[in-house]
Amino acid sequence: MKKFAVIDIRASSKILKSIESLGYKIVFSRPYKGVSKTCSSHPDIFLFRLSNNEIIYAPGTDEKLLDELEKYGITLMEGSEPPEKYYPGEIKYNAVIIGKHLFHRVDSTDKTIIREAEKRNLELVNVRQGYTACSVCLVRSNVIITSDTGIHKEAVKRGIESLLIPPQKNIRLEGVKWGFIGGSTGKIDDHKLAVAGNIMNLESYTQIEKFLREKGVEIINLSDEEVMDLGTIMFFTL
Repeated sequence: MKKFAVIDIRASSKILKSIESLGYKIVFSRPYKGVSKTCSSHPDIFLFRLSNNEIIYAPGTDEKLLDELEKYGITLMEGSEPPEKYYPGEIKYNAVIIGKHLFHRVDSTDKTIIREAEKRNLELVNVRQGYTACSVCLVRSNVIITSDTGIHKEAVKRGIESLLIPPQKNIRLEGVKWGFIGGSTGKIDDHKLAVAGNIMNLESYTQIEKFLREKGVEIINLSDEEVMDLGTIMFFTL
């Protein structure tokens, strides 16, 4: 069994040590040229997770990262276009699959992602928030946490359980006022959710903890630090 996690190279040493203590190898996502400095090494800016072992990557993605992913058994598909520095060009790969649905601002989604989603009969759900993956904490395939009302509304319409919380203004994201709940978490499995920091530092901690406890999901705080938006921590078990 291969266990590894793809994470922003700027993650703190405490977070990295915690991930390794869980039995996961670290695979660093390094800066992608041509996007904003804030998101440059966020994996969800240039990697789209199509399934547990398939990734669509942006042209120009770091070759060392791609080699490591292939070594661990990930099937790679190159996307159609690179992300760009400014919104909405930056969000081409920031889509997310929830159940049998692909959520994104679909007029900006990379064409390869659209094609592969349609081949798998996924419903394309258009939302205004282009940083969709950043905005969705995926708890299970049909359970999410989000601070985006548009995503929440479309999810609930489709029978997806969604906890709507206010924007968490104490999620740290370099270069902007605050980060996203999806970008600061990572689904380990259906019963464990990792947080890049200590979830008790979030304004909506009580609400989030109650929701996850009711779902039988354990919170894994990866450090005692403030919560950081790292562009989603991608955990793999193959």
